[in-house]
Amino acid sequence: MTTRVCVGVPTYLRNGLLRDALLALAHLSAPPETFIVQVAVFDNDPLGGAAPVVSEIRPSMPFPIAYVHVPLAGLSNVRNAALSFAGRHADLLAMLDDDEQPEPQWLNELLRMSTARGAAVVVGPVNADLPADAPAWIRAFRECEYPRLRDGESLSDGWSSNFLLDLRQIAGLNLTFDVTLNRIGGEDQLFFRRMLAHGRIIRYAANATVWETLPPARRSLGAILKRSFRRGGSLTMCDRTLRGGFGTMLRRGMKGGGLILLSSAKLGPILLLRGVSPAILLLCEIARGAGMLAAFAGLEYQAYRARAA
Repeated sequence: MTTRVCVGVPTYLRNGLLRDALLALAHLSAPPETFIVQVAVFDNDPLGGAAPVVSEIRPSMPFPIAYVHVPLAGLSNVRNAALSFAGRHADLLAMLDDDEQPEPQWLNELLRMSTARGAAVVVGPVNADLPADAPAWIRAFRECEYPRLRDGESLSDGWSSNFLLDLRQIAGLNLTFDVTLNRIGGEDQLFFRRMLAHGRIIRYAANATVWETLPPARRSLGAILKRSFRRGGSLTMCDRTLRGGFGTMLRRGMKGGGLILLSSAKLGPILLLRGVSPAILLLCEIARGAGMLAAFAGLEYQAYRARAA
């Protein structure tokens, strides 16, 4: 039996990076004969600026490539467009970001894990393409953000920057990416947790690797602290949406406060005894705890406000 696979690439005003991502997809290893692959670009630029890039790459792409314009701004809107398109044209939806380049075996490794373990979602490593002189603390942060796990390991969370979704396993669940999070982020975390609440399984494919391009602005200390703050807020938001009880929210608030207090107490000694990198990771924990408390108080950090405006 033939299985149809849609490889989706959401994009927004990063045509140079999108070109690199599509060229890397053109060099994927050939999938098993039972899989039919199609690539689809979901362009969130109101002016449709990615269309010429798709036309340029189409002759060299070994798979059919579709262009889908998504003028309604927002992360959730473009991901929902991918869900809708794949729901009509595919059985499986693989997705990577427009600033990522997959290794040649990427898709086959996702398919292997999906076939062997029957998971609703398979996620893979997201490595940062960092310059040789990048500070050690940014490498340490990335290792915490995307931990290395055993091949086939079951996860309690997922990420949208490198995943394969079995659309057949979520049919009838009415799962979409929450549009109220267009400006805030965390829509992928909430989506996967809702799926887990329905008894579906997420597995890790250790060799389904993509490489993410990190420009200097995203390698700064301020950028990773903001990212940690947003991730803390996303955890609180998921708790509120999925369970929302007083006890659950109280525990999340206490955890946020505990992270701040404990990490602050450790900061000085760790800096003196172990150096800068471990100390910066503690700063990230403080920022994550602060994000939990901010969301607990109803404050929203709109990381993507300019995009959704």
